[in-house]
Amino acid sequence: MQSVVCEHLQNGTCRIATELARGLPVVADPQACAACCNPQHCSVPQTDNWVTASLAIHTHRKAGDAAMVERLSHDLADILYRGRRVVCGPGCHLHRLLLGYGIRPRHDCGCEEHTLEMDRQGAEWCRANVETIVDWLMEEALQRHFLGVFPRVAPGAARTAARKLVLQAIVLAEGEQP
Repeated sequence: MQSVVCEHLQNGTCRIATELARGLPVVADPQACAACCNPQHCSVPQTDNWVTASLAIHTHRKAGDAAMVERLSHDLADILYRGRRVVCGPGCHLHRLLLGYGIRPRHDCGCEEHTLEMDRQGAEWCRANVETIVDWLMEEALQRHFLGVFPRVAPGAARTAARKLVLQAIVLAEGEQP
């Protein structure tokens, strides 16, 4: 990946995202920097935009500060969606479907990373890797007991339900592709 030149990048830290994170240092990710500096990805490059706001929130999530994640998600909502063409990929759709059942990500789970991975890889990759995604869901269901004892007593039925949700998310994402 080509190096990004940005006046807001100091010693590997993004000053904009750090300011949005209320002073918590935000380490700059090369892919995020490239997206932030590219006018095709950001209508307002190299400023407070959806990339820098997302980095600020993610940094607090990694630090385990759930209250600040919630506060920043609310406070930065206008920045997150300003001038951004929001297309929901398979991960985003799966996240929304799970929310509809009252299943929310926690600050200590890998849900956000899996959501981003699914969106980054796209519907075709997700369709080819349905069982991997179902494994992610089942692992989380067992750890968090969000389906009660169902995954333990009827693992086949739980996997079938999880698979149907994943496939529904893929179909929804395919309907939004340009």
